Amino acid sequence: MLLREGGDEENLKSVADELADRRRWPEAARAYAALAELDPDQAEYASNAAKAVLESGGDVEQAMALLREAVSRNPGAARNLARQLTLRGEPFRNDEKRGGGNFAAAQFWFTLASRVDPAYDRPEVELGSLHFYRDRYDEAAEHFGEALRRDPRNASTYHQLAETYVKLGRTTEAISFFERAVELRPERAEMHASLARAYLTAGRRAEALAAFRAAVERAPDNVQLQQELAQVEAGG
Repeated sequence: MLLREGGDEENLKSVADELADRRRWPEAARAYAALAELDPDQAEYASNAAKAVLESGGDVEQAMALLREAVSRNPGAARNLARQLTLRGEPFRNDEKRGGGNFAAAQFWFTLASRVDPAYDRPEVELGSLHFYRDRYDEAAEHFGEALRRDPRNASTYHQLAETYVKLGRTTEAISFFERAVELRPERAEMHASLARAYLTAGRRAEALAAFRAAVERAPDNVQLQQELAQVEAGG
């Protein structure tokens, strides 16, 4: 490719983008691959090359080979590549909570991101949420657990894993993870409220009362929390 040989990155990008806009995926894949070789610091080039390979009918391993090559030339690009791939999956996941979305497409991009950077927790969190909203709680727990292995200081992931264990009826384990979430982010009212509800489920009323009071203290204008606290105080 003459533009690559001449090192003309700007024009090559323009050509690659035009090819992608026209859905000429095989040529776009080659153009983006050339860009990734020319400038490995730009993670978007390798991400676009992988997308074009897949759109042109190539398989996942072809796409992964491109991404691995980009990472081998620039090991520091793995995180940016994983972020790019995660972003590609998010539009397909957006309506999952309401029963919409495109599960297969979202799962594909998040899994690819997770493989590109096995130390990055975000794709595993997204996969966990994806399975959670489809009531696949065992799979959700696996992904949230892997996310915590990658980043054991993320309070939100502890909270999500705890909610998953609640759905699985594993209240004792849920409580331990809610407690860890509160320990990491004591300023967040929803962490205390979730812990309080789990305590109630376990019959630990005194601890539930204390946790609800902590939640209301941090969110004094939250009417629902006030009502839940009043109910527990009344012996409900």
